[in-house]
Formats: sequence, structure tokens, C-alpha cells
Amino acid sequence: MLDFCHVYADHQSLPLHVFLERRNWAQEHIGLRHVPHLRDCYEMFYDIGGSYSGILKKTLLMILY
Repeated sequence: MLDFCHVYADHQSLPLHVFLERRNWAQEHIGLRHVPHLRDCYEMFYDIGGSYSGILKKTLLMILY
């Protein structure tokens, strides 16, 4: 699922896994919020404290693996 996600950063579009690897981030610490009036566009928040649920739900991860 994450292979289809891209992030606009540093004036380029990066696959999400590349973006996360460069920052040493885990998807489990990411929160997303829909940006009003922009189709399929989300703001990304990162909190290592664990207050976000990640990009993928744990039940979905269990199904995929």
C-alpha cells in the first residue's frame, strides 16, 4: 500500500518509503489530515511519542502480511 504514496519534499516528489528512510522515520508515528479543497492531498504530522496511529491501520497490516 505504501508503494503508491508520494510526498512532495525538497522541490520533488518522493516515494513515501524513500522520504521516511531519509529522515529515519517510522510510518507508525505519522498522522494524516485531509487538506480541504485539494483532492487526495493530506498534511503529514510526525510524533515519536506515539499520539498518531500511522498511515496504515494495524488490522490492514495484518491482512497484507
